[in-house]
Amino acid sequence: MRSHPDNEVRPPLLRTKFFIPKPSQPIVTRSHLVTLLNRSIELPLIVISAPAGFGKTTLVSEWIRNINLPTTWLSLDHGDDDPSCFFSYLIGALQQVNKSIGREIEDVLGSGQLPPVPFITGSLINDMLAADTPFILVLDDFQEIQDPVIFEVLETMLANPPKQLHLVLITREDPLLPLGRLRANNQMAEIRASDLRFSEAEADRFLNGIMGLALSEDDIAALENRTEGWVAGIQLAAIAMCGRTDLSGFISRLSGSHRFIFSYLTEEVLSRQPEDIQMFLLQTSVLGKLCAELCNAVTGHNNSQALLEKCVHANLFLVPLDDEGRWYRYHHLFRDLLLTQRSRKPQQDAIELHRRASRWYEGSGMIAESIEHTLVAADYRHAVQLLEDHARAMIMQGYLKTVEGWMQAIPSEWQSRNPRANLAFAWMHLMRGSYNSVAPYLKQAEEAISQIDPDDRARKPLRAEWLSLQSTLLNVQGQAEQSVGLAKQALQLTDTEHYHVKSLAYAALGGGYRLTGDYAGSVKAYQQSIQNSRVSRNILVEMVSVSGLMVMAIQHGQLHIAYEAGSQALERLERGGAINLPITGIVYACMGAVCYEWNQLERAFSYLSRGIQLSTLSGHNAVAVYSKSLLAHVSQAQGDTQATARTSQEAVDLLPLGLPAWIKPIIAAHLVRYYLGMGNATIAKEALNQLGISIPEGPMLSEPFNLPDPLTQQDGLKSII
Repeated sequence: MRSHPDNEVRPPLLRTKFFIPKPSQPIVTRSHLVTLLNRSIELPLIVISAPAGFGKTTLVSEWIRNINLPTTWLSLDHGDDDPSCFFSYLIGALQQVNKSIGREIEDVLGSGQLPPVPFITGSLINDMLAADTPFILVLDDFQEIQDPVIFEVLETMLANPPKQLHLVLITREDPLLPLGRLRANNQMAEIRASDLRFSEAEADRFLNGIMGLALSEDDIAALENRTEGWVAGIQLAAIAMCGRTDLSGFISRLSGSHRFIFSYLTEEVLSRQPEDIQMFLLQTSVLGKLCAELCNAVTGHNNSQALLEKCVHANLFLVPLDDEGRWYRYHHLFRDLLLTQRSRKPQQDAIELHRRASRWYEGSGMIAESIEHTLVAADYRHAVQLLEDHARAMIMQGYLKTVEGWMQAIPSEWQSRNPRANLAFAWMHLMRGSYNSVAPYLKQAEEAISQIDPDDRARKPLRAEWLSLQSTLLNVQGQAEQSVGLAKQALQLTDTEHYHVKSLAYAALGGGYRLTGDYAGSVKAYQQSIQNSRVSRNILVEMVSVSGLMVMAIQHGQLHIAYEAGSQALERLERGGAINLPITGIVYACMGAVCYEWNQLERAFSYLSRGIQLSTLSGHNAVAVYSKSLLAHVSQAQGDTQATARTSQEAVDLLPLGLPAWIKPIIAAHLVRYYLGMGNATIAKEALNQLGISIPEGPMLSEPFNLPDPLTQQDGLKSII
């Protein structure tokens, strides 16, 4: 991953998610199915859809190990049904076969933004088309994905499939994709439960050839009939029959549905295991993934590695997740039924197991897993603490849906004690330009901060951050004096090491001074914000402050200073690998403004187009309107009347979404100049009304709409860099 805010705490991509699983039981080679998969490899999509226990993963892993194509495998779970999380892992998987795929999207996700669907699909398709060789992408347990954004991306990719990509979906239920259309267009192959069922011959090879049970043809036929060829049922029956004498009688007692058979066989298998294995299985069933260290922490013993090896040797439905034999998971059905057995124990026992798992994950830096177990244990006090410590970083990384889900799982009486999380949400909406969504979070944060003991050292920086965010909100609303006052209060509460809070406070102060006309004070405040932002690695605030300085320089004729400031900022980000972060759109927009003033129209067009693209990704409406209004002037100067009209209208259409007060006169100047130049005073007036700028009726509307007067004292601007 490239540099981005808070990158030192970014959760690492789990390598086990990209591992091709080994079979959890001895393999019966399914030659006819492997042949079918080989024949289907040229199609864009292969779907293997069947209920749990039919050997879907085993079949695909067996096929892949014998095919001469690069393959990447992504194992999904319920936590991946979050677009930011899913696409982060998807790119990680794709980069296992080609490191160049998804780099642009990776940068955007690293900044905490979810790109629009067209950007994701276009970027991925282009990267795949540039790849040298075809490859296979396997998405396992795809039934965990339900988010419509994810499906929209995959559907668009399959409608325009790059020839290099061969997508394999392993799922328990049909995905919400246009399978009928793909089937009719001969763009997909599918394998169903009816294809995966063991025939009598395959059951014979497994039961007698591999498990060595010496069953008669009638016994095999009866077992195959009762399980309907269900692979998991046959495997469990084989394990349960090991060591028995009356095998025919055991088979004759099997009856009922798959789940009933599996439940019965599970009880039979568990009852025949040594007591230490039974206890181990029940205690560790609360875990989605297992390793010896985690199991030791949960069980309170230190022999988990040996017990895991015993379970593997006994074919107890453990699926290895890496080549080293460190991480495993239980077969999904087997775990479900272990949990059913677990539920018969006292609930307090399970709560304690989840607490132990949470502590281990937290100590191992796996915060998402820690929070999940903490919530299951209903330990809301600790869940809130984890959110307070980590919500900001996760939100900045784009995991908004996940964090929101956690907060919704916490009762309201606990949520009110979560100031850091509420400040994080307020910060996110503020930077995205969703100003109406900021105030509720600030109110909740204020209430929570007021309940902190005044002698608690955590109170001052939290209060300072609240004041900084409130100051910034007042700034965008045009309340300059109040904004300056709150920013100064925030700075009085900060200590030397509070770099992040100081970057926010100085940025707010710079904006407030700019509105009041104290340009020298604004320059100094923005410079302080930039310095503190760099120390705290807060690229978002740094770019906001750089752009604030650039806008002032442009307004007052200091074009070379503005250009140099923007160039140096972009060069620094490029060296750090963060040049594609969406917040840089505001700097690109300012660079475009400078080039337009210099009549360098092609360069201006390039910068402004990039500013529009990145502002669309970030949701920063002010930058989008600013860039589009300027781009209309560039297109007009280039003689492209259609582009001029289209871009101007797009800028006007975005006005109702809201703009900071300081930028409204600048936008008004650009739009009114354009529309008056086109002789359309009606639309010019409409644009002013949408900006909340009222003007008297009459001939004034045809007069030039001027920018503010140049600075009389510009020394401060010369020291921007």
